[in-house]
This record gives sequence, structure tokens and C-alpha cells, in this order.
Amino acid sequence: MKKNKPRIIFWDLETLADLPKVMKYLPGMSAYPGLTMKATHNSVICFGYKVLGEKSPQCLNAWDYRGWKKDVNNDKELVEAARDILITADGIVTHNGTRFDIKFLNSRLVYHGLAPLPKIPHIDTCSVAKSKLFLFNNRLNTLAEFLGVETKMENGGWPLWEKVLTRDPKSMKIMTAYCKQDVNVLEQAYLRLLPMMGNVPNYNLFSGTKEIVCPNCGGTHAHKHGTRTMPNRIVQRYICTNCGTTYSRTSLLTLPKANQ
Repeated sequence: MKKNKPRIIFWDLETLADLPKVMKYLPGMSAYPGLTMKATHNSVICFGYKVLGEKSPQCLNAWDYRGWKKDVNNDKELVEAARDILITADGIVTHNGTRFDIKFLNSRLVYHGLAPLPKIPHIDTCSVAKSKLFLFNNRLNTLAEFLGVETKMENGGWPLWEKVLTRDPKSMKIMTAYCKQDVNVLEQAYLRLLPMMGNVPNYNLFSGTKEIVCPNCGGTHAHKHGTRTMPNRIVQRYICTNCGTTYSRTSLLTLPKANQ
């Protein structure tokens, strides 16, 4: 089936401590608090995701699968389902996924003897913020507040995770909503940062037409936006009226067409 735009998936993980394993590793955690989040003693409980262009985010939970009833840290079926969704993407978007989400998911996949994620074009809004902006910190909520988009949902902190450990239905529902909202915030931040990104799957590879479109959003309307001096010529630049991305049409003419 042919498609006229890349399939871009926004996603986020929520994790849960495996208390017996935490106790095993506890003596070595004091020097570096970040060790408490490692995949050696935490499991995935929520995988929130949204395909660009779709209305609402979805969330797969560890408790959606039978194994969770016996073991709250049984995430085998969940991480396998998450991988199967992500491999359908032409590009994936996370916040701090380079340092956390992708490594964590792959760690849990390998732990269960499953194949890790293949290489998929990845956009990390945390890395974009760090390299392109100058903020107090690069956390998702700080970025969201700065960009004026929706912010993360208040969750009450660690007590929520404690209640999920006891399989409290209300807390499980709140955790799902929290994960979904993170995905909403991620998508909104991505759309605001789009003009600053250079690794978005190029829409010209998917458009199926000879018309040059904005490489970052597929927009068909643009205005002249200055020139760029090349070693042997001067290139006209354009700015997309839809997303604000600046690009050169001539630099896109030689792009190979993707096999659809």
C-alpha cells in the first residue's frame, strides 16, 4: 500500500521498580541516584504512543497481559508489543530517548530473549532542545512551558508508583493517563521545534509526485527566504508557510524515491 507521508510515532515509557532486585543493588545506588532507574531492576508498565496525524494517543499497559497478574514486573508481552508497533515507523520521536527510552526498551527485550529494535530514524526533542535552545534545563515540562504548549500531568510522585505495585485500579488508571499526556506534550513540542530539526524523514521521499514539498511537514506552500552561498553557486532558500522550516528546493531534486 502506497503512502504519501512518513509514519512518525511519538512514544514514551513508564517503568516500575522490581523491589527484590532493588534491594540487591541498593548498596551501590547511593553514589549515583540515577541507578534507581536502570533496566536491571525496573520493568516497563506503560508504553504510550501516538502516530502523527492520528487524533489521540494510545497506551499499552503491563496489566493488559495475563502475566502481570502473577508478577507486577512481568513486561515480556508488553515490550514485544511495543517493539512490533515501533518497527512500523519511518521515524520515531522521544524526549531523552537516546539516553533512556530506547536503551531501556532494548534492555528489557534482550532480557526476555527477544530481538531489540532495529535502527529506525530517531528524533530526540531533548537533544534538539539541548543543541538549539538555551534553557534552564532540558526536561520535557520545562521545554513545554517555554514553548507554550500543554504540560505534563501532575501525578503525585512516588506514592502513585507504590500504589501501582499493589495493583490499585485507580492508580493504574492514573498512570495510563499520565503516560498518554506525556505523549501529547511530546508531539506538541515536536511540532514547535520542527523548523530546527534536520533528521525528520523527508516527505519528498513519500509524496509520490514531482512537486517539491517541505521536507519536514509535507507543506506545499513556501515563500522565498534569502539565499545560501555554495562553493560554486548561490542557492535560493524557501520557508514553509505551514511549519516554518527553511529549505532549498534544488537540494531536494536529486533525492531517490522510496520503494512504497
